[in-house]
Amino acid sequence: MVAKGVKILSKEFHNIKISVVIPVYNVEKYVGRCLQSVVDQTIFSQLDIVIVNDGSTDDSLAICQSFAAQYDNIKIISQENSGLAAARITGLDYCQEDYITFIDSDDFIEDDCMEILLNLISNYNADIAQINYYAYFEDGQKIKSTSNTSLKVFNSFEESLYDVLIPENYLRYAVWGTLYRKPILEQTYFREKDHINEDIFFKIKALKAAKTVVVDNSAHKYAYVQRGNSLMRSPFSEKKLHILEIYQDLLTMDLTARERQLIEVKLILSKIELAEQMNDKARNNQHLAKVKQQLMTDIKNFNVSEYKAILDRRTLTKIYLGKISPALYRKAVKLYMTIKHKFNKL
Repeated sequence: MVAKGVKILSKEFHNIKISVVIPVYNVEKYVGRCLQSVVDQTIFSQLDIVIVNDGSTDDSLAICQSFAAQYDNIKIISQENSGLAAARITGLDYCQEDYITFIDSDDFIEDDCMEILLNLISNYNADIAQINYYAYFEDGQKIKSTSNTSLKVFNSFEESLYDVLIPENYLRYAVWGTLYRKPILEQTYFREKDHINEDIFFKIKALKAAKTVVVDNSAHKYAYVQRGNSLMRSPFSEKKLHILEIYQDLLTMDLTARERQLIEVKLILSKIELAEQMNDKARNNQHLAKVKQQLMTDIKNFNVSEYKAILDRRTLTKIYLGKISPALYRKAVKLYMTIKHKFNKL
């Protein structure tokens, strides 16, 4: 279902409050900007900000304390360094409101971000609402995540799962930039392991628990800050292999045949990407060489014909390229992303 426009916030939602969870760890350069963007929200009085200091050793905590001293609706919880996922879980323990959102402490939001998210929940009676984002570079450059600017409502898990896994036209893995009804999070299982892809497991579990999900791609209201040392931009490491474990775990959920196939497709695409990324390291590491050999065997044995009925042409092309050569697949993806970024500058 594709809809247009967002109505004004209904009266009954003027008194609704949102818990905003912000995990903080050694981000003294960024956290002040992040918190100021929250303070500047048009519905700041409806926000309850929960900062989780995850064992910071720089001046991050002092900066957070300066904000908390000025505003009664900002509180700080400190813990030993436990990782992003654990910090989010701690934050949830202190959330008292019916709606919850997450912001990464090196990012920031536009001043009407929270109001738009609450509008979406209100207008579409949604369990989950998501706005769009833009990549923000330290030189001030902004690149939209997508040229798609429409609004879409998802009323089934199969529909939302397809979008988040395959075309990625609306839904994304990231926990941030999204507002959740609290019961959805209470039904969602957080992995105890903190690794690079914990967002993926969480988001898909949340989508499964939701009855209605709304996404407004016209609202680029979340600034995803691009840092040179960002983990998601780093070279291959064995930590990245954990994504395979996550998709295997997702396959243990109660799924329809089509939902299972969608996860299996994403699993094989991940194997193609990893096989290409680990190419250089596998040459000099016997263990990684064996892992890559197994990945290549899995890719070769993947029967694409069994999945043609559920896939679009672009995804089929990706898989065929990957079966020929993961390096060829990567070149095609890189070309696509270069063109996409060129035309998506704000």
